[in-house]
Amino acid sequence: MRFLLVRGWPGHDYDDVFVCTDLTKDAKDIVSEFCQRWNLEFTFHEVKGRLGFEEPQNRTERAVERTAPMALWAFTLTVVWYITVGKDTPGARVAILPWYRKSVPAFSDMLAALRRETWRARLFDPLHFKRGTQKSVASLLQAVAYAA
Repeated sequence: MRFLLVRGWPGHDYDDVFVCTDLTKDAKDIVSEFCQRWNLEFTFHEVKGRLGFEEPQNRTERAVERTAPMALWAFTLTVVWYITVGKDTPGARVAILPWYRKSVPAFSDMLAALRRETWRARLFDPLHFKRGTQKSVASLLQAVAYAA
């Protein structure tokens, strides 16, 4: 096995160690492959943490076979919705907090925007509510959007 120690990695306070079983790979190849895999690792992390894939409660074999693809499709559809439509909606505004400013929305922000827009469409239907109701439920929409 080949061990690669990386010091001074941007954004890391500690040293990183990479392990590779392919002895023909040099240090550049090992780091490059890690960087290429990062998006996939992030996707699985978000699907498990935000979309309930971590602890599915399935009873049949077919349900087990469907859970992973459905969670990944939900992730994909949320990101595609946000990129094509959602980023321009009022619900896409990312809260700016004094201790944390984002330059790029995280998946949780995309999912929150989708939830806000879904609730906004349900609650603010002009056929069912008067204009004054919109202001009273704005804080409710913000809280519901980030609920697990």
